[in-house]
Amino acid sequence: MTFRGESTYDPVLVQVARSTGMDFSILSGRIDRIKDTPYGQMILALSGGTRMPRCVRLPNSA
Repeated sequence: MTFRGESTYDPVLVQVARSTGMDFSILSGRIDRIKDTPYGQMILALSGGTRMPRCVRLPNSA
């Protein structure tokens, strides 16, 4: 999962978990800055859930 801009600080994982019923574990993650723009990356393990997650473009990401 990759975040860029202000969405780096949004509670996206909780929103995905609530909407899909999936559980997640954060295996690794980091937040850096590229020219004053926050940039974050995470590796997740997903399990369970009743709905198949879909890829979405987050606000402020390209």
